[in-house]
Amino acid sequence: MPRIGPDGIACGNHLVNMARGDVVDEAQVALALQSGALATYSTDVFVEEPPDVDCELLRYAQEDFQTPHMRLFVTPHIGAATLEAKRRVGQQIVAAVLETLETGNPPADHLVNKDWTPPPELPDASASSVVDDTSVLTTNAVDQREAQAMRTAGATNAIEHLGNLKGSAKDLTSVEIDEGTFKYVLVSVLDPDAPGGLRYLVRGDRKAGYHRDAAQPLVQKLREKGLKYNVVGGGRIYHCPQSKTIHIYGFSYGFPWEDECQHHITAELCRKAFPDYLEITWADEGY
Repeated sequence: MPRIGPDGIACGNHLVNMARGDVVDEAQVALALQSGALATYSTDVFVEEPPDVDCELLRYAQEDFQTPHMRLFVTPHIGAATLEAKRRVGQQIVAAVLETLETGNPPADHLVNKDWTPPPELPDASASSVVDDTSVLTTNAVDQREAQAMRTAGATNAIEHLGNLKGSAKDLTSVEIDEGTFKYVLVSVLDPDAPGGLRYLVRGDRKAGYHRDAAQPLVQKLREKGLKYNVVGGGRIYHCPQSKTIHIYGFSYGFPWEDECQHHITAELCRKAFPDYLEITWADEGY
């Protein structure tokens, strides 16, 4: 903006700035008001927000406030807060809520994060038959026999086995899970390098039709290391990296929970693996 001064602008001019504070020279505006070159100045923006107490405009405002004819009008940044704007915003919010309720999905053009996906609806735990979006497979007799065989083959029965172990699981990641909704398993491993000799590992795979499929790659590695293990249970995980959310729920027909092992162990491992996540929860409901 050109310099505002006694020789630049004739008296009687009015200036309204509702854009940005630095489109004008605040010190020159104050001088123009004092000299009468500028009749009035109205603004809701400053170069520094909130403005510094030594700001030329605020110092002029203190003097101007004492005069019978104020020439400087300043407000907080409320230029968009008109009745018409508030009415339009309210109408847009109501329309978006109604569309979400009617279709089950929020309007795509109103989403800040367009990669957002809604969390899964947890089915009634009493339901006799359930299907999730990972696979149409739940379980069958063959799956349960093979899962039981996998569990028996590597069962961690007694801590005295520690002296006979050939390897360690310390190089294995504690949590390896996909994005989306999928089956997962919790595996305990007798490991001499772990506190108390027992280490827990979580594995979840969107491609796993059965829980034993989610466990198989890890089980193979543990067998190669000569480690004794047990698939102590499983369920489902909903994992959304965009919203930094993990929800653990349900159960496994092939690997029903053993001992005191439950989702809370999985949740604690996930919290350590994803320390920046906003929400990591678990529930027994659903399948």
